[in-house]
Amino acid sequence: MEFQFGELTFTSQFDSGNLANVEKISKDEEEPDVGEGSVALATSPPVPGIAEVRQFEEFNVWTKPDCCGTPYANGNRSWFYFGIRGGQAGKMVKINIMNLNRQTRLYSQGHLPMVRTVPGRIKWERIKDKPTFEVQWLFCIFCWSWNL
Repeated sequence: MEFQFGELTFTSQFDSGNLANVEKISKDEEEPDVGEGSVALATSPPVPGIAEVRQFEEFNVWTKPDCCGTPYANGNRSWFYFGIRGGQAGKMVKINIMNLNRQTRLYSQGHLPMVRTVPGRIKWERIKDKPTFEVQWLFCIFCWSWNL
């Protein structure tokens, strides 16, 4: 599957990719946005003579059930594996995985997702900022940000 949002493409068209759906969140509205724009956040305090604006985009992501498409498929959603192509170097992206199983113990004990940015940083690395998570009924919403 692939989902296009401006210059960013979310993909799971590789072995074990489990992306089910992606929706872009607009900061200007309460409703999700599938448009082309991004939200600009001004840094503070501003430096005279330098107009510094950081691009920030937020996405809700849903995963397919574990082993989807095989005889071993079940209702669990224990992991996620997808890619994002495009975007300007340094742009911040926030990902909210909306439908993971309740795995708060893993994340509260220091487990972190691995990411890599190709072609800039080709080695896999753990995210630097601590992720957040929220349990809602049956699922856990897992959130983190990183710079492309």
